[in-house]
Formats: sequence, C-alpha cells, structure tokens
Amino acid sequence: MNKQNMLTETARREDPIGRPLRAARRFAWHWPGWFKTRLDSGGAAAPARLWRRILCGAGLLLCVCAAIGPAGLGWTEETRSPLDADTLINVLRTRDADEESYCLYVSALIEQGQLPVGIAMGAMQWARQKPEGKRVQYFKHALIRLAADQGITMPEGTPERTGTIRGRCVVRVLGIDIPVVGGTVRLGDTNVTATTDSKGRFEFTKVPFGRYRLQAEGVVSLITRRGSAEAVCPSPPPSTEPTYVGIVMK
Repeated sequence: MNKQNMLTETARREDPIGRPLRAARRFAWHWPGWFKTRLDSGGAAAPARLWRRILCGAGLLLCVCAAIGPAGLGWTEETRSPLDADTLINVLRTRDADEESYCLYVSALIEQGQLPVGIAMGAMQWARQKPEGKRVQYFKHALIRLAADQGITMPEGTPERTGTIRGRCVVRVLGIDIPVVGGTVRLGDTNVTATTDSKGRFEFTKVPFGRYRLQAEGVVSLITRRGSAEAVCPSPPPSTEPTYVGIVMK
C-alpha cells in the first residue's frame, strides 16, 4: 500500500461517524430479505422461528447502536475530546509560534465547518507516530494530501493568528446599490466598530478566529437604515485573504 492509500485509509478508520453508519446501512439493507427467506422456508413453524429471529435481530441492532458510542469507535480520552487547538498542540508537540499558529488555523477551520474533522483526525494520527520535532511537518503534509482528495486546497505556508474582515454597506433602491456613507458597523458582541467611507466600505483588522454577526447602522436620505450579516474568520482555504461581507441595509 502506497503512502497516499495509507493516509486515506487512516482518515477512513478515524472517521467517527462513517463506520457505524456503514454497518447500520448494511444491516438495514439485508434485514427484509433475511426474514422473507426464513418465513417462506419455515412452514408451520415459521411464526415461532420468526419471533426468535426478531429477538436476535433486536440484539444485533443494539450492537450497532452501541458501536456509535465512543467505546464502540475505539476512541481514547484524547480523541474523544474535541479536536481543538490545544489537542493538536499537545499531540503534535509543537516547537515554535509558527507551528502553534498552524494548529490554531486548522482548529478554526474545523470549528467553522470548513474542514472535515475526519481529515484532520487522520492526519494527526498519522503524524503522532513520527518522531517528535517533525510531527507538525508530517501533519501538514498529510492534511494537504487528504484535503486535496476532498477538493479542499490547504495553504502550505503558515497563516497569521488573526484575520481581516472587509465589507461594504449599501441601500438597494430600484435595483441600484447606494453606498451608506459614515455608517457604523459593530463587530459581533464586542465594542469594536468601524466607520464606512465615501463608498460604503469598512474594515476590521487583527480579528481573532471565529464567527461574527456584524451589525450596521447609518443614515441615508434622512432615514436611519440598519442591517446585519455574518462573517467567519479566517476565510475558506486556501485563501488567507480578508473575509468579504456585503451588508444590504433597510
């Protein structure tokens, strides 16, 4: 088995949902035909045998349900916990700030649903078998390869620990976007605000990774307008460019 297949197999084994679901699908697929065969061939004793089969089937179903739990998946305490930045840092034994920044970036993508956790888990399990001091390099290499199989291009460099959110506030009149000048945009539940320029543009810099609700307010034609939009930071991979948000105010 070559390295690519080994990485893919590792990610498949570490998929916390796929294995029990595949087993359940196989069980459900063969269940009706299994009972029909026994019933057709049982003759007069079919009802009693059918009830015995039902009880046996119920036991098998309980086993499948148990497989969905952590014990059935073979998780350890380490892998049962959320795959956050601290877990990655501890397992990969990061050595410097750049390696920690990469772990923060990956955990943020997982939390925002931009990167499947099974891919990162498989790459981590692959890298943890390597010598300390080189685990992050192995992790990045495996993560890039596995993500590429899913159509996700991961950056090869190390992204910053914070990001930038840019956007534009407009009022739409008869299909024409009119910029909101001098409006105020608030970053989530924080006290951080930005003021729109002559083209309705705004920008937030050094934004910690996370998901934010932007609240905008401004005056157009003597009428107070308000609007909101959601933004995630960092932007989807592989882009390390600012996240762009358009806010249409009403």
